[in-house]
Amino acid sequence: MGKTLLQFHLERLKKTGFPIYVASTTEASDQQIEDLCAELGFECFRGSEENVLSRYLDVIRKKNIDIVIRVTSDCPLIDRN
Repeated sequence: MGKTLLQFHLERLKKTGFPIYVASTTEASDQQIEDLCAELGFECFRGSEENVLSRYLDVIRKKNIDIVIRVTSDCPLIDRN
């Protein structure tokens, strides 16, 4: 349908009304994730490929977040209903 799975995922999550932040890796191959986020208006934070928790913590600290709802990319069919 002309969209990536990540795009579908982000568009569905946007309907929740919560701020959405993408935590990706600093690997060169993930540049396309950052580019897509920028194109769609989502913030993308990049960090360690091996330490997923540190990526989440970086976003939490930078955005001063009190509550986190973690939605991983391996469950893209999550629904708000």
